Amino acid sequence: MRRREGGHAYENLVGLCGTDHAWAHKYPKEAQEAGYIIPIHVEIISEVPIKAYYGWVTLDGDGGTVEA
Repeated sequence: MRRREGGHAYENLVGLCGTDHAWAHKYPKEAQEAGYIIPIHVEIISEVPIKAYYGWVTLDGDGGTVEA
């Protein structure tokens, strides 16, 4: 999922399969709690953990992740 602000910067993207993407749009509150969406009001994206297939991480500006 991509936040509205910031365009397609690496730290602004959460990769989801088509099924999870559709679910996240249908249930945004639950998707945020599950780590699939970074809230739009967050200013420092790298401080918000998201759920990756290998665990909870934060995103950095170089397309990498840091264990959360």
